[in-house]
Amino acid sequence: MTTTTSSLSGGNFGVGPEDYSLLNDASAGGETVGEFPKFASPSDVNDDVNVNEDDDETNLMLLASREIERLREENAEIKRSAREIASKCARKLEEMRERLTRITQRDKQEREDEMTRMRTQMEKMELKCEQLREEVRKHELENALEKQRTEQNEEVLREMKKREASVALDCERVKMLVKKEKERRRRRKEKASDGESLSESEESRKSEW
Repeated sequence: MTTTTSSLSGGNFGVGPEDYSLLNDASAGGETVGEFPKFASPSDVNDDVNVNEDDDETNLMLLASREIERLREENAEIKRSAREIASKCARKLEEMRERLTRITQRDKQEREDEMTRMRTQMEKMELKCEQLREEVRKHELENALEKQRTEQNEEVLREMKKREASVALDCERVKMLVKKEKERRRRRKEKASDGESLSESEESRKSEW
């Protein structure tokens, strides 16, 4: 296409050496195009040259017309190819858009599903944490009650120890009193025994008298 355009711009309208050889062959040996005689008189030479020039111009115009027609067909083919390429590109672009839309929708759905799953998991974890906090509060309350009961038991134990000490002291006092009472009774018996002995001795002395 470039060579043809450059040939037209050079002024020969795409006419090559072979075209000129045909023209030369047609006029060689005094032959003329049409019904002119083979040998012309000198007065007819100018007319023959004019006819040849007209034929050359006609041939050039014919060649130029053919070249233009060829270029038109080539241009039409290029346009047709361009339309096909544009159509293919449009279809490809539409397919890519549809694919991108599907991928985007799929990614969006996957993100929404993931967010829903994470939200559900977080809600479950929050519920579990709340249950654990409730159990911790329950254990803390139980520990506080157990501590209170332990302190109360310790207080009762201290009171019992105090009472035990008091009872032990009372027992010691009772033991001392019992011991003193026994000692007093023993001494009383001894005194009574001594008194009886004295009475018997006095009676025996009186009887002796």
